[in-house]
Amino acid sequence: MSTTQQHDALHDRLGELAAAMEAQDIDALMDYYDDALVYLENGKERDKAALKDYVQELWSGDSGFSVDLATAHRVDDVLAVTLEASASAEAEAGEKVTISWPMFVAYQFDLTTLKVVREVAFSDEAGVAKKFAAAGIA
Repeated sequence: MSTTQQHDALHDRLGELAAAMEAQDIDALMDYYDDALVYLENGKERDKAALKDYVQELWSGDSGFSVDLATAHRVDDVLAVTLEASASAEAEAGEKVTISWPMFVAYQFDLTTLKVVREVAFSDEAGVAKKFAAAGIA
């Protein structure tokens, strides 16, 4: 597979992964991850089973959670992306509010299976909490 074909394949795979996330199809989403996955978010490490539990908890807590691709860069087997994450919630005054923030994620792929073997994600959790607090969401 040429470098261009690999680049296109990884971008296609990311699109498929995002579609499974958007559809909240946990089985389809987990199919994109290697069984030996290492997932790191803001320094906290999880395995594939723990990632599945985390995503299901995320979906149950906010049906309005979404991510959109802002930028992507590929180096070898790593696709580094900036995502715009958004979540909807009801403020104390009763109105629905949507908060958005950037997430930075590096996906390392097995180039044979195109499964994610390592994912490292970072977002400014304190900054996001301040945004929710400023909008009147506890």
